[in-house]
Amino acid sequence: MTWLDHAVIVAYLLLIMAAGWWAGRKRTEAKLSDPNESDAESFFLAGRTLTGIAAGTSMVATTLAADTPLVVAGLTITKGVAGNWFWWCFAVGHVLSGVILARYWRRTGVTTDAELCELRYGGPAAAVLRGLKAFIFAVPINCIVLGWVILAMQKVGSAVLPEVDPTHLTVGLVVLVLLYSLRSGFAGVVATDMIQFPLALGGAILLAWMAVDQAGGLGAIVAHAHATRGPQSTALFPVGTESLPWASVLAFLGVQWWAQKGSDGGGILVQRLLATRSERDAEIGGLWFIFAHYVLRPWPWVVTGLAAAVLVPDAVAVDPEAAYAHLIVEVLPVGLRGLLVAAFLAAFMSTVDTHLNWGASYLSHDLAGRFGGAGERARKLVSRGGVIGLAVLAVVASGFMSSIEGAWQFLIAFASGSGAVILLRWFWWRISAWSELSAIIASTVISVGLYLWVPEMAFETKLLTIVLGSAAVWLPITFAVSPDMARVRAFHAKVQLPGPGWMALDPEVSSIRPHLARWAGGVVGVYSLLFGTGWVLLGPTGPGLAALVLGAVSLAWVIRT
Repeated sequence: MTWLDHAVIVAYLLLIMAAGWWAGRKRTEAKLSDPNESDAESFFLAGRTLTGIAAGTSMVATTLAADTPLVVAGLTITKGVAGNWFWWCFAVGHVLSGVILARYWRRTGVTTDAELCELRYGGPAAAVLRGLKAFIFAVPINCIVLGWVILAMQKVGSAVLPEVDPTHLTVGLVVLVLLYSLRSGFAGVVATDMIQFPLALGGAILLAWMAVDQAGGLGAIVAHAHATRGPQSTALFPVGTESLPWASVLAFLGVQWWAQKGSDGGGILVQRLLATRSERDAEIGGLWFIFAHYVLRPWPWVVTGLAAAVLVPDAVAVDPEAAYAHLIVEVLPVGLRGLLVAAFLAAFMSTVDTHLNWGASYLSHDLAGRFGGAGERARKLVSRGGVIGLAVLAVVASGFMSSIEGAWQFLIAFASGSGAVILLRWFWWRISAWSELSAIIASTVISVGLYLWVPEMAFETKLLTIVLGSAAVWLPITFAVSPDMARVRAFHAKVQLPGPGWMALDPEVSSIRPHLARWAGGVVGVYSLLFGTGWVLLGPTGPGLAALVLGAVSLAWVIRT
């Protein structure tokens, strides 16, 4: 790294700090102009003023952390392109959230997804559920995610900034995030995301372009992959190989997309939906996120992973996840290295500020506000203190991690038992607070037991065991315990959910068929564009072009309807 590279990095950091402080000033002015606006809506939802594009961009920016390109490139190297079905499978659920549930989330008017528990169910069990989910999301889950994000940034730092201690680097970046996020809240998160996403995406495209060029072109890296690992290394559909067995394929396609904690869009994504200015903006935000997340972002990382196997085979042999970072040093000239490092910093900081603000929203709004009886001033102190406390815990958690992919798998498995219940609560009146509580408890007990006593069990086997074991608990409880019908009726009257699952309460309930048609069209559109881009890049070109046309037509229809 030269002085020019360092100058580019410093310029980026100054830009982000300026954007964060500007957003903080605008938030203060907006708060003064509307004294009736609560601090929670201002600090955690930016006063519900986001446009659809801003919300969607913030969604995709916050899911693009320093770990993401490393894991995607690592999956491509070790399991072939089809190994990315580990996360491509989530497109089915994200489309469901975008085209069906986004509007209903916005219609609830809640501040956090934990608050939805009491709005949906009511009674003491719902209050317990709200507190439990708020704590689990704010502390253990949040710190696990931030821990692997910090670990990824340390791997990147070790490769591109060897003169800087990786721990000092990540702690320093977290401190910078705190400096602007404590002042600006969620408005600062979104303002910086609007800068960080195009920088991170542009940096990924630039690195992919230059890496492929130095490796001899796309044809050369495809030929190398076929020669060393066989034709299945560049296949887009999983067909069952030693590195990606059929059991994994079936788990990805049949279970994983709905058996996860955010199966209905909850978590950091729903925070953006709730912060939009209208239901239409919420839907636009969801659709833009889906397109950017699954169509724009993956292929620069995938082709860079394939190129890394050609250009830095020694680094690949030591740590496939870190090979991506080594390419920055190997292929980029002076100045552009600094730009790519800045892109990684952008990805890292956009995820950190989001998770800190998101976690603090549970601590302040759901725990201190709902159960601690804290007033506006006290909740404000909790929100700022929570941001700082979670940052410290995340840095500590990163010290206990060694594999980013392993942390991804643990978190997916840990919460998989409650995914079905979380989805069904929107489509079936019978789901009660006890359904969710029992699913969360069963999922936690089973997953912790499996990881402690049978750690060698394959991930897909753990996933199925947790899902089936949890279902054996929550399904009987759902039929045995009657929900609070007054609260269920009030919730349906407020949100007006469609489908036969609500006919027992409202015989005139609207049909779910148009929604299901749009969901199917969205799934076809996203996967067609995803595969079409891949086939155009890696071959065959003809089917790739046809898939791109099909995808464009399908998504255009979904948007127009």
